[in-house]
Amino acid sequence: MKEKYSTWIKDWLSKNNPYGKCHETSAEMAETFDDLEIVKGHVQTDWGKRSHCWCVDPDGNIVDPTRSQFGFVSEYDPWKPGDEVRVGKCLNCGNEIWEAVQDLDKSPIRSVCGKKCEDEFEAYLNEEMEEMEQSYRKEPKLKIEYAIRCIDCEGIIFSRTVHDMRHCSCKAMAIDGGREDRGGRIYGSGSYQHVTFEIDATEKDLLNDWNHVLDKFGRYTKEEAKELNYQLVGEPQRL
Repeated sequence: MKEKYSTWIKDWLSKNNPYGKCHETSAEMAETFDDLEIVKGHVQTDWGKRSHCWCVDPDGNIVDPTRSQFGFVSEYDPWKPGDEVRVGKCLNCGNEIWEAVQDLDKSPIRSVCGKKCEDEFEAYLNEEMEEMEQSYRKEPKLKIEYAIRCIDCEGIIFSRTVHDMRHCSCKAMAIDGGREDRGGRIYGSGSYQHVTFEIDATEKDLLNDWNHVLDKFGRYTKEEAKELNYQLVGEPQRL
């Protein structure tokens, strides 16, 4: 890699977290160096196959400003019309959904992988709603006992239900898997600390918030987090 590219990348990384920022960073670098071209496609990483953006120089050499977000990259695979791309993750079975597309800017978004999963997930939601309707009673406060605070952006996130993934503002941390008995899963490349707090909501409110994509609960910016009166639990951790 040419020194001018590596110097730019080193300087950018000293000021930014590369996690989830491949497209905007590649665009910024291509704007800085007009001899670079942006490429969209997939990379084979220690996380498996992932959508990704990078640059190539006039000689076809790969210049990837956000490569450090992965443990390693074994292959770069540029996208071509008709190639499969990840269009979603099934809310029922949890499998990734891939489809062949002709235009990346018009690729569909799928939430279930087929009719069977669609019917099963709809039945699950109806059962959940029915149970909550039967046991519904307005509580003044709902205690959130499984949430995390991102050390980088100081935002707070929690998973509203078992299939709900929430990212913090800087995208360094994410959590999903629900709130029951510390059963959630934590992802990312940054540091975090567990927190607890109370909110003015019910279990039904959280399910409706997730089901109808209202997004009132589950993610709080640094300023919003100050209003939560949260309690830190344990010591900071890093993935």
